[in-house]
Amino acid sequence: MYLPKAAARFGALLFAAALAALAVLARNWKESDAVAAASKKTPGLLQSSPITDPVSGFGGPTPVRILLDPGSGVIRSIEFPPNAEDPEYWRRVLDADLFAAFPGRTPAEALQLPVDAVTGATLSSRAAIQTVQSVLSRAAATAAPLPRRQPESPGLSWRQWLALLLIAGNLIVLFRPLRGGWRVLQLTVNAAMLGFCAHGYFSLAQTAGWMRTLPYPAVSWLLFLFAAVVLIIVLTGRNFYCGHLCPFGCLQELAAKAGRKTGCAFSIPASFPGGYLRRIILNLTVAGVLFQVGFQPFEPFSAFRLQSWWMIAAGAGLLIVSFFLPRLWCRWFCGFGALMEFFRRGTPDQTQKGTRHEL
Repeated sequence: MYLPKAAARFGALLFAAALAALAVLARNWKESDAVAAASKKTPGLLQSSPITDPVSGFGGPTPVRILLDPGSGVIRSIEFPPNAEDPEYWRRVLDADLFAAFPGRTPAEALQLPVDAVTGATLSSRAAIQTVQSVLSRAAATAAPLPRRQPESPGLSWRQWLALLLIAGNLIVLFRPLRGGWRVLQLTVNAAMLGFCAHGYFSLAQTAGWMRTLPYPAVSWLLFLFAAVVLIIVLTGRNFYCGHLCPFGCLQELAAKAGRKTGCAFSIPASFPGGYLRRIILNLTVAGVLFQVGFQPFEPFSAFRLQSWWMIAAGAGLLIVSFFLPRLWCRWFCGFGALMEFFRRGTPDQTQKGTRHEL
């Protein structure tokens, strides 16, 4: 019985790979037509994609359109089309106006100007800078082979090493779940380390961003961790991430435990079709990637960075609700959880099954 279910899970992995391949083909077809049409319509327009697609920020490439004066060859304007970067951090890049001194100069002159990355949006701003400089280098006939984006720092930080050790510890207890006070300790440490300290969490928007970067994904420790988590789920049939690692899920379970102790929590009937909503969110996101539509679901995970008051308020509100309705976000709204369940279940009738830690 195990082998057919394992084969079905590997089939789900192959199906996901086929969707990723379709996303790449759709993007390349759409962008090639758009670049050709724009180049014919606007003389002097320089497009970055697909040449600079290997240059990636946190969520993917940061395409740019640079308009040159056809007569003098000086830069008229620099515009950034929509991309898959986090809107809050990308807004910081745009507000910094990194290239304000470029208009009125030739590409060769602009390349001599110093441009610094934006604090708090380092990956996004570095990708934007490298993309602009690569496009201007080609225009100035000084183009060199396009390098891949270099890591922000060599190796992993101490926070990331601690996060990896913690993940290894969670993997050890995967088949022997902790109970009572030990489970509370596990949830607390996971939320603190993977959430607030190392930011070692995933989201559906982030996963969609990785799909948009194919075939040049933004290589990071989180991407390798994501691949490892998916492989563990496919091999074991256990939702390792949602049941053990997700810091927001851990906080929700802690809130639910407190609610049950005080008698405030009440259970939702198993027959309630709340799980369909998160699958709809997942399907809409996949469709947005395939058809190049900027659909990005709301997710409270960035509240762990403590940089957006409204995101912090939204996350706190969901935790308060979890005090009365256990794991409401996980059960009803989390599209990433629906993605993990897609890889977990061996047959369609397993959708609502699993241990209480996996829900």
